Amino acid sequence: MPITRIGQSAGMTTIDPFIAVIIAVFLLAGFIKGVIGLGLPTVSVSLLAVAMPPGKALAIVIVPAIDTNI
Repeated sequence: MPITRIGQSAGMTTIDPFIAVIIAVFLLAGFIKGVIGLGLPTVSVSLLAVAMPPGKALAIVIVPAIDTNI
């Protein structure tokens, strides 16, 4: 029987590559928004649409778009 430690994780967790792509797109879109002033939703939806269907890309961008407009 292997020895397990209580209260400690078994190992390092990895980030799903798809989540890493989404994070990278939002970082790049934020940079572009700061440099040239184009809207974050415009840039992020167009970049995410390269990796996924546009409907899913729009669904991911809705919450940050609402947050930035508030």
